[in-house]
Order: sequence, then C-alpha cells, then structure tokens
Amino acid sequence: MATSNTAADINLIACFLAHEQIQDLSQAPPTDCIVLCGSAILHCAESVFSALGKNPNLAKSLVICGGIGHSTKHLYTTVAQTPRYAALLAEIRGLPESRVLDTIFERFYDRASIARAGCTILIEDQSTNCGGNAVETRKILEAQGIPTPKSFIIVQDPTMSIRTLAAFRKTYEDISPPPAFKACPTFVPEVRMLEDVSLL
Repeated sequence: MATSNTAADINLIACFLAHEQIQDLSQAPPTDCIVLCGSAILHCAESVFSALGKNPNLAKSLVICGGIGHSTKHLYTTVAQTPRYAALLAEIRGLPESRVLDTIFERFYDRASIARAGCTILIEDQSTNCGGNAVETRKILEAQGIPTPKSFIIVQDPTMSIRTLAAFRKTYEDISPPPAFKACPTFVPEVRMLEDVSLL
C-alpha cells in the first residue's frame, strides 16, 4: 500500500534524476551554449525560448537537438493537446523533435530577433537518445566552425537530466580543460499522496 513515505521516496528519486543546478534559466549567467534536448515536455522548450526572448545574450549558441525516436509520437500528441499549438499538428507530424520545437520557436516567439542579436541557432535532427544528443551536438558545433564552448547549459526532460549531463561530459572528456556543464531541467517533478482516494 502506498504511503506518504512512498511519495517522499519518489520525490527523492525525481530530485536525483533532475539534478537541478540552475533553477531559473532567465536568471542564469551568460553561457557559451544552451542545448535544448527534444522531449514531449514543452515547458522545457518554452522556458528556453522565453529566457532568450528576454535576454538574447544569454547564450552565444543554441542547439535544439532531437531526431525521430521512440517517444517522438508523444511530442506530436502534446502539441495536438495544447490549445496554443494545436493548429501546427498537420505541419509538424512526421518531423524530428528538434524541427517541431523550432517551428514553435519561429511561430510563437521572436526567433529572428534572437538570432539577429547574435545567438547562433543550430538544429540537430539526427539523435535519438541522450548519448546521441551529446555526440551530435558536438558534431554540429564543430561542423559550423564554432570553437569548443567553455560552458554549456543542458535543458532536458527532468527524468533524463542527470544521464544527459553525464553523456555530455563523456563526449567532451578529451578536451582539457573540459567545458563546464550545468543542468537546467526547468522544474523538478513532485508527487503527493491524496488522502481521499475516491477523488481519483
């Protein structure tokens, strides 16, 4: 039977997985590169786009990454169920996750002004997992002739945040000194027990 201890245990695991190092992206110090990893949690993308809208100098580069993977269908569903974005469904269905998020960025935020202010926006649409996010991000930055960033902020689904951070550290382990990586899951999930289960 679930108890209040069960909820506390779940929240402890959620906190560990999220590995929140930056709580509010809009209050973060400037960084060389923000990496937005595709997921069905649109709050992550919205936090990045809003923060850059308020301060385009927050990052020299933004990499939006994510191809078509096992959970991409959930992103399409989330778009369809979000009134603000639902009209995009026919257009984004079948696209890689990064392209879906970039479409939202372009249509609902001032992407062009952010780019004009000097933030280089790159779309990585091949990766299908956390390790791939890291490897393909490095590839696209190098292909564009961008020097190895000294600092990264990684924005990822909080249930995969710590593993993605580890993947980036592994991918750049040959660099000395290594870049500084900070995780910003944008929120940490929390559950609580309902006293009256009849409410479920």
